[in-house]
Amino acid sequence: MDLYLVRTPDRFFIGLNAAGHVLATPRLSLAKKLTLAEARATVTQLIAAGYRPVITNLRGESIADLEAQKQEQDAADAARFNNFWGV
Repeated sequence: MDLYLVRTPDRFFIGLNAAGHVLATPRLSLAKKLTLAEARATVTQLIAAGYRPVITNLRGESIADLEAQKQEQDAADAARFNNFWGV
């Protein structure tokens, strides 16, 4: 099972306190590990509270950035394949 973190601009989500305020840490190892569904629900909740959260992998790399890099790599691979085979 893949786990994810939620990052608010410069800190990682730990949870909410009794008053509903976000608890966060700058340390990846202390951040709450979430499934993708839990991370998306947390992001929705934080956006409603006025935060700008981002889902990251366990290394703190934005999932959106990683998906964009994969799409660019796939396109480059397809172009090399087509160029090699003259397609």
